[in-house]
Amino acid sequence: MKLLILSDIHSNLDALDAICEPYDELWVLGYIVNYGPQPKETLETVKATASVVVQGNHDYAVGHCDDSRWSARFREVAEATRRFTSSQLSGPQKAWLRSLPVNPQVERKAVRFYLTHATPSDPHYGRIAADSVCGLG
Repeated sequence: MKLLILSDIHSNLDALDAICEPYDELWVLGYIVNYGPQPKETLETVKATASVVVQGNHDYAVGHCDDSRWSARFREVAEATRRFTSSQLSGPQKAWLRSLPVNPQVERKAVRFYLTHATPSDPHYGRIAADSVCGLG
């Protein structure tokens, strides 16, 4: 089984459409919308083709109209693009974003996967320092 696991699409339908490698299942680990120019089309493509979709913080922010935890560094652009994205999506599309799980568990061929956009302790905004992952810390 060939799994394609993506995240951080950010409403970039051209990037999503550029995938030409065949796969059995598409899993999207958040950031379906915001920043990019085609939120509606990107959301509908993900909705139609992905078998697993996880909610990222931009998906949460657009679905709930809440960007209160964005860092100061990205706040201005994230708020502006959230307003644009929100204006492009219908009520049912925003409801779909709100309904996405933050940490689903999926089993394939007796292997269990724990999926999240960020970290298990903070599925929307958590970060792990690169030096701790690489054994440098």
